Amino acid sequence: MLTLLRSRKFWASVFSALLTLALWYLQMLTPSPIWPFSDKEVSCTVYKELIFPYKVEIGIFIAVVLLLTNFALNWVPPNRKKKKLIKCVLKEILFQLFGGDTYHNRITLFQQKNGFETLFVYIWKCLIVNLRHHMKKQCVGYYIKNIPSPFKKYLHIYAREGQPYSKGTSTIFTAACTDKEVDGFASLIWLRQSPLHVKLPDISNIDLKNAKRIEDLSKNNQTIVKKYMRFGKITDFNKLKTLHRLSTNLWGTPVLDENQEMCGVLVFDDNNPNQTFGANNDLNERLIGYTRILEKTSAIKL
Repeated sequence: MLTLLRSRKFWASVFSALLTLALWYLQMLTPSPIWPFSDKEVSCTVYKELIFPYKVEIGIFIAVVLLLTNFALNWVPPNRKKKKLIKCVLKEILFQLFGGDTYHNRITLFQQKNGFETLFVYIWKCLIVNLRHHMKKQCVGYYIKNIPSPFKKYLHIYAREGQPYSKGTSTIFTAACTDKEVDGFASLIWLRQSPLHVKLPDISNIDLKNAKRIEDLSKNNQTIVKKYMRFGKITDFNKLKTLHRLSTNLWGTPVLDENQEMCGVLVFDDNNPNQTFGANNDLNERLIGYTRILEKTSAIKL
């Protein structure tokens, strides 16, 4: 019984039944008060002045609530037990590979999601929750200009270990089908469907925040930043400004589901210019091995 009460589907069914009953009641309304408004004078007045004249508007409101309730209870909430387990696995991988150094090293699991869900999350996180932060970075225009298409698929952060990381991060990448759609390293991994490593120049000392365009930087800095964007597959300078961390190494690999189909991307990154993933064959083999373990963990039904 307790398990049933905790089920999202159970509460979605209860709310749906109640709201459907309310819609049925509204379409039964007549100019003369009906139960439960037919007994007292006050209730009759409420019925005639506030309910019957606005039954269409009330019906539309209930229909919208019904839609949002089903969306919130059935589709949006993630499996928190599984997410917590995967975060523990990511933390252990960082510990085994880099001694738990979460300042220089970070690991991120990206999950593919459809365009409609992406659009909802994007508007909420980019243009509402993080609006003040994006105004400081002078990149609100970028977010408005690049609102996701409902007809494409995108890569969202499902779980991450390492710094900096905010639970409300609005970082997304396109699940690219062509080279033109690639808008970042995770996007490139999705397109290539194979492990890749990129060594990036160190641009941590370049002030990007106060530059509206790349042309506002010095000639030397422009050259370095353009190289960083080219290697990191970042097509827009404002996209670069939205990143919370300017990494010097990127290593990524596709993540497969139980049917051996791509469902996400695993990315390691660090901001240590002296470390190189690609030059260490042993490290690369271990990274791929840990990815297979993560895939098995993701397939567990909790």
